[in-house]
Amino acid sequence: MCGIAGILTDGAPVPRQRLLAMRRALVHRGPNGQGVWIGRRLGLVHTRLAIIDLSDAAAQPMVSADGRFVVCYNGEIYNYRELRSELERRGCVFRTCSDTEVLLCGFAVCGPAFFARLEGMYAAALWDGTQLILVRDRFGMKPLFYARLENGVAFGSEPKALLAAGIMPKVRPQGVLEYLLLNSSLGDGCIFEGVEQIQPGTWAVVNADGRVCAETYWSIPRAPRPLKFDLRRDNKALEQTLLLAVRRHLVSDVPMGIFLSGGIDSALLATAAAKENARLHAFSMTFSRQQDTPYLDFAERLAARFGMQHHHVEISLQELPQLLAQMVELADEPLGDAADVAVYALSRKARNCVKAVLTGDGGDEVFGGYVRHRAELFARRYGKVLGMLRWVAPFVSDVNRRRLHLLCTQRGAHRYASYLMSFPNPKQDVESMLNPDLLSQVDFESVIEFVGDELKNGEGLTSILATDLCTMLPDTYLRKNDRASMMAGIESRLPFLDRALVELAFSLPECALVSLRIGKRVLRRLLAEWIPDHMASAPKMGFNIPTQSWLRSPELVEIRHDLAGSSSALQGLLSTSGMKFLIPDPVNPQQASVQWRLLRLGLWARRWLKSPQDNEETHAELLPLLL
Repeated sequence: MCGIAGILTDGAPVPRQRLLAMRRALVHRGPNGQGVWIGRRLGLVHTRLAIIDLSDAAAQPMVSADGRFVVCYNGEIYNYRELRSELERRGCVFRTCSDTEVLLCGFAVCGPAFFARLEGMYAAALWDGTQLILVRDRFGMKPLFYARLENGVAFGSEPKALLAAGIMPKVRPQGVLEYLLLNSSLGDGCIFEGVEQIQPGTWAVVNADGRVCAETYWSIPRAPRPLKFDLRRDNKALEQTLLLAVRRHLVSDVPMGIFLSGGIDSALLATAAAKENARLHAFSMTFSRQQDTPYLDFAERLAARFGMQHHHVEISLQELPQLLAQMVELADEPLGDAADVAVYALSRKARNCVKAVLTGDGGDEVFGGYVRHRAELFARRYGKVLGMLRWVAPFVSDVNRRRLHLLCTQRGAHRYASYLMSFPNPKQDVESMLNPDLLSQVDFESVIEFVGDELKNGEGLTSILATDLCTMLPDTYLRKNDRASMMAGIESRLPFLDRALVELAFSLPECALVSLRIGKRVLRRLLAEWIPDHMASAPKMGFNIPTQSWLRSPELVEIRHDLAGSSSALQGLLSTSGMKFLIPDPVNPQQASVQWRLLRLGLWARRWLKSPQDNEETHAELLPLLL
């Protein structure tokens, strides 16, 4: 896992000092080495987190033996050994044992067609002497941003690398709207104006004048699902495919660990790793003053069962301000999902004994683990009787009353988008919070259209899960996972996003994944076979972030009031009512979720909406204190 960046010019000399500034901006992603390569029109830089082939020979950027091809790459290719054998049979001679050289030689032999053969997570820049190609993995596990410069194009693993190249940190108004509604900017956009992303499952030829010619090399399977579930056959297929996925994700030349919540996904990964005879460190999270922590008990029992060394991390209220300050410095986009705090704290602990960890991210999106999946299926099946449910509203909790309201009053993309948002009335609520000047430049309906694009492709579960895989997964959850782990120099691996496992999940009947009562049915059944005494029927468990109590703590009350002040960086983004929303203590989880997003937006704006020179100087001053 690494950081990559580069500049392609229109014929002008590559600005070496800007290139080196871009590398400095990404040093947290690669503490084991730094590299630079400068050609006539292209410059590449790399910061290395060494996982496979730790020798200097595997350093990047890497140049082919004939000097024509160059690669600068971030990620892991899990099937690199099989691909290497194939390439050797075709006459390729390898100088290293790295997956980087496999990518380089495969591209030299096959061109962009080689990307469809890769199994892993990656973002790469490849140069064939005449054109620059950028490519990103199928699900967007590894980020890759680009922006137009005065005399060319810059690209990098994070927007801060582009700011170091001279991009002005100007806010994109639509990006602020997307962030408030769905925790981050969407699709190929970014919260910075002029910064875009290569999309998941896509490779693109990037020209110095800013033109990008993109081509998709993988898309979500859309074949009709079978109606009946063959218990023995499908369970066996799932078991074999999951074991293969975990086996691939255990390929490493350094010690590895696992983030263990005690829930279904991480329990399955821990069991599969034990079946592969892996010796892992396990890391679990709790929070101070948290009374009920059953997931910690489950995690400890699982770790003991498989002989894992278990590490327990606890976040105290007193260290929250410092954690947030560190995260704002290292993550140059606001992240509205509070779970990134847990991932960052776990990663900081993990880096003391491992360099890579397995995580259960992706299991819910692929196998139907969220309540919204069941709610949407219910709405589609029983839409004609939903009106009668309004009579139940006075007798249920606030949260369930909101869900009933959505089911009864919304349709199609508006309904599903509303599941993802924390506002009772998303359009009206967010518009009331935005600064009037910024409000005039945003389009609420385009957010709904983006979320609903995949919903148009069918009425069943496939279109629902595809929506999550194309929106919330890459734009929120995977972005959180990459940034929070790489802040601490830890590689996070996601076996549930193995291509073969995803394609298997999309070939199973709906009833194998989701019923109106429970989700991830096939995973629960497999876990019950593997660990009969585990609570496979338990509700979904994550790290249970206590956002509401955090926001009420004296440590964050002071920050909230400061951000709501007249000199706050939020003045140009929020209206008066939006600023005031930060002041009162949250009274329910929905209000806490919105307030958390505003707090993170304010901290981000205060730090990053400066000139490129100021940003670089501040980063250079603070970075030694964080690494």
